[in-house]
Amino acid sequence: MKSTCHPVLGASIALAFTSFGLSAATTYSSNGNAGFGGVLDELLISDDGTNLTFSLSTGNSLNDKFVLYIDSVAGGENNTGGYTDTGDPLRNAISGFDGTNRSTVTAPAGFGIDYAIALDSGFAGLWETVDAGSHTFVNTANGSTGGPTASPYVMTVALADLGLSAGDTFTFVGTYTSDTAFRSDEAFGDGLAMGNPGQSPVTFTSSLSYTTIPEPSAALLGGLGMLSLLRRRRA
Repeated sequence: MKSTCHPVLGASIALAFTSFGLSAATTYSSNGNAGFGGVLDELLISDDGTNLTFSLSTGNSLNDKFVLYIDSVAGGENNTGGYTDTGDPLRNAISGFDGTNRSTVTAPAGFGIDYAIALDSGFAGLWETVDAGSHTFVNTANGSTGGPTASPYVMTVALADLGLSAGDTFTFVGTYTSDTAFRSDEAFGDGLAMGNPGQSPVTFTSSLSYTTIPEPSAALLGGLGMLSLLRRRRA
């Protein structure tokens, strides 16, 4: 006898058994401002349950510094006003401070900055942010850099390095600045009006979020649960 399978049932089985190689992906658009020439375009975030990949597409040359502030664990500062690390250009960008000039970033209410990914055209890294001290270098995030016109710029970090497990959610905002704390109006997240704030403070009114894929066993159980439900309905 020829065997047939309900299409939804088949999809559920496929989801259940491909979950071991499943990956999630979400694309985020920048705020649309173009104070530095429309550099920030889109950010694609994906993960495989172990590592996160951030792919930044640019609409112009990446001549300055991109910083992604991440809230992934409890605690953290709501703003960068106390950041003093000026150890190198990317640390300057994270701090929003070059030793003399400062552009403070204030995150949305309830957002605590725990980590920052900082990128220029030659290097990307992950730091744990530290108020009134040196940011703690966690790991490189290099996937592909290679010059100011090498878009997309791909950065990869381990979930564990952000204090995350499979299925967890984190929030983030992104900003673009020079290493002399002159900040662009281009960003990921809302709150920056059109017109470069330069060395003035900025306040984000909302952040963006990403949820990592669950443990394969959880996805498998979900798929099998759907399978069981459909079988009961067909009985």
